[in-house]
Amino acid sequence: SDRAEFDLLVSEDIKKGTNELNIQLDYYDQDNTHYTDTRTIYINNVQGTEGDTGKGTPKIIISDYTVSPKDIIAGSKFTLNFTFKNTHLSKKITNMKVVVNSTDGTFIIDNSSNAFYVQNLEPQGEISKTISFRTKQDTLSGAYPITVNFEYEDADGTSYSPSETINVP
Repeated sequence: SDRAEFDLLVSEDIKKGTNELNIQLDYYDQDNTHYTDTRTIYINNVQGTEGDTGKGTPKIIISDYTVSPKDIIAGSKFTLNFTFKNTHLSKKITNMKVVVNSTDGTFIIDNSSNAFYVQNLEPQGEISKTISFRTKQDTLSGAYPITVNFEYEDADGTSYSPSETINVP
């Protein structure tokens, strides 16, 4: 058997942690028969980026929400505090408009606007907002949806319009 050594250059975009290196060997035996063999080598403790290389779409998620009081009674007021997060590791979000609506009209905005503006949301950044609602007088017990619509742009000016739904008991 022969031993071969190679110096490999690592991309600046390599992910931190464990990475795979796939090696394909093409060789011939003494009878000139061709063989191909592929092996995967795992390289541990790579000191690269945190896994995101600037590619991909910056996404918004609602990472947490609370309703106060917890037990909502028909005709009463309550507040919804929610936190949303930019999940991207390197791309910030800009020019964001957020609109909150009671999907079926069960909840009415009370003494506040249902829309607000966020100029920038840094990568992995979070923002919390509180909105006051009043429940319609004829609301039966159950869970009712509140929709949060986001409109924003990434650093390249690409527009996105996702929405999230919160079910309020």
